[in-house]
Amino acid sequence: MIPDVYVVGVDPGPSTGIFVLRNGARFAVYQGPHEGAISSLASLLATFKLAGAHVHLACERYVSSSEPGRTHQAVPQQVVGQVMALAVRFNFAIEIQTPADAKRAAPNALLRRLGFYVTRGDVDRPDANDANDAARHAVLLLMTCYASVFERLLSSQP
Repeated sequence: MIPDVYVVGVDPGPSTGIFVLRNGARFAVYQGPHEGAISSLASLLATFKLAGAHVHLACERYVSSSEPGRTHQAVPQQVVGQVMALAVRFNFAIEIQTPADAKRAAPNALLRRLGFYVTRGDVDRPDANDANDAARHAVLLLMTCYASVFERLLSSQP
């Protein structure tokens, strides 16, 4: 029996987004406080590990900057570190990706076409920006590491 393949996208921050694909289909989405995100992610990954699933994570690279108009935020860096620690703990692959690459690869139009676009009602928040950014990271990983699954997704959509 072939194990399920889970691609997990993470957008780190005080409001963290998580988007999970199972064999190329939308499986789970979360947006909310980073503490809840890490707790939910740890539970999901433990379940996937027990099931013998293949899991690959994609997390946004957060770079602090001293440029004018930019602030140093510790929380995104902490979330990235916690996601990396979970990947090591469960022995799952992880890619750290730039936000620019993810936005170029998966604009809103593509997320909508694939049925991955998240609305505020899906996450019960004022917006779904972090969940959609997490979806972009999952799609970018799908494109680069699971091209045949991504191609199949594209060909099945109108």
